[in-house]
Amino acid sequence: MTSGFEHPALVLAAERLTSLRAAAARVGAPDPLAALQHVDCSPSVLRASAAQVGVGRQALAQAHAEFRDGVEVAETCLASFPPEADRVDGQYRAAAAAAAATAAAGLSLADRLDALAAAAASEAIGIASDAGLFVMAILAGDRSPDAVSAVKAACAAVTSSVRKHVESITDIAAALDTLTVPAVTAP
Repeated sequence: MTSGFEHPALVLAAERLTSLRAAAARVGAPDPLAALQHVDCSPSVLRASAAQVGVGRQALAQAHAEFRDGVEVAETCLASFPPEADRVDGQYRAAAAAAAATAAAGLSLADRLDALAAAAASEAIGIASDAGLFVMAILAGDRSPDAVSAVKAACAAVTSSVRKHVESITDIAAALDTLTVPAVTAP
């Protein structure tokens, strides 16, 4: 059976929370794995995407260098060179800077989401471990108030932990907002 998670730490957490999930279902508590879905991500895919933006930036930088070489040749051959070349040069520079900023933001985002998912997974594993005796009791048929309460509290703690991590993403969104402004606009 696959866990349905992409992040390696969450795959491990899903394995470790199997018993808590089963106990939660028996006592009507929220599914702790459903909560963890909210922090699932694939940092390797995000990093690969950011690397592709970096490759695009390199192509832009190469095109910009070739453009500058052409401008220098043209300026030595012509008494006056159209000012349009300065505008295009600025657009190349802005586009390359924007691509570099986007690639850096993508890598930063991947790192932050990776750390966030790993922390949430680690906390969930700890919570499940702490409730282990009560989880086993529920799975063995015990429905004492202490066992039911402990399992419900563990599930609530996993949900609370995930909520805390999800709320920390808002500062990431603010950093990405600057990337929505076009680097180059039409004249």
